[in-house]
Amino acid sequence: MALTTATGGADRSRPTTIVIDEFPYLSADDPSVEGAIQAAWDRMLSRQPVLLILVGSDLSIMESLSACGRPLYGRPTRELTVEPLAPAELAEIARLEPAAAFDACAVVGGFPQLARLWPKGGTVRAFLASR
Repeated sequence: MALTTATGGADRSRPTTIVIDEFPYLSADDPSVEGAIQAAWDRMLSRQPVLLILVGSDLSIMESLSACGRPLYGRPTRELTVEPLAPAELAEIARLEPAAAFDACAVVGGFPQLARLWPKGGTVRAFLASR
């Protein structure tokens, strides 16, 4: 499996981080992926300095990964939900006044990736024109 290959050449004196983004799509395409991750973790990865991060935007699927009876049950050591940016946070990132921050939030939907693209102090029109 690719997980064990990814750590094969790793420097054992330093932790290795493996990130699998949009995990719900991967597991929908191949239902055996959870079992494969469990096997790789139990057989090798848990004994190495490895941080395995599974990322997904479908909260119900991500929460179900650690449910009793599922292959990854009992393995996650930390679960974290990242909330969308609030208007105040967007105002700080893009240096916007409060009213403009609400408009910007309506456009970017609280996604940090889009917020970083917002022109500093820019308007909705300027942002949309640049896209």
